[in-house]
Amino acid sequence: PTSVFVTGELTDGLGRTVEIPETVEKVVSLTAANTEIVYALGAGDLLVGADAYSDYPEEANDLPRMGDYAGPNVELIAAAEADVVLASTKLQQDAIEKMEALGLNVVCVEPTGLDELYEGIVLIAAVVGADPAPQIQGEEDIPWQEEQHTPVEEKQEDVPVAPTSPSSSSKPQSTVSSAPSSSPASSAPAA
Repeated sequence: PTSVFVTGELTDGLGRTVEIPETVEKVVSLTAANTEIVYALGAGDLLVGADAYSDYPEEANDLPRMGDYAGPNVELIAAAEADVVLASTKLQQDAIEKMEALGLNVVCVEPTGLDELYEGIVLIAAVVGADPAPQIQGEEDIPWQEEQHTPVEEKQEDVPVAPTSPSSSSKPQSTVSSAPSSSPASSAPAA
């Protein structure tokens, strides 16, 4: 990592203002995506713990486990004495509140779209003191970007429509009934 680009207050993925220490030497990541971003930024050596699902890159498997995505272990996280904890914006709210009550610096980052991914990279880069440019440089030229984001309507144009039979109707037909029928024929005894 290079020198810290941002110290002081940042806005995280939950829209909260969070305080970033002047020097970040230890980081815990509670999502696999954030762990990958930290490594991609060249700051993997700062990680002192990760969630159970952080398995990429390979060296992430050697990190102490701090619980899983849906159940971070607050005691283990506090014992790691991290300068910053990278948490999720979903499912971890109770743990976030407990960590903050213990005085831990928690930054929530969980991109759900391509634009948020770039914002997340920049935010994590600011936290770990890395340059995000190599990770997002030329984002408009990503070869798979347009292919992956083709609108559903365009993809549907090439899907053949199944023929309908003349006997089909818009009313659903049921072959098995779970409720007894009230028709007279069904109440007649079998002969």
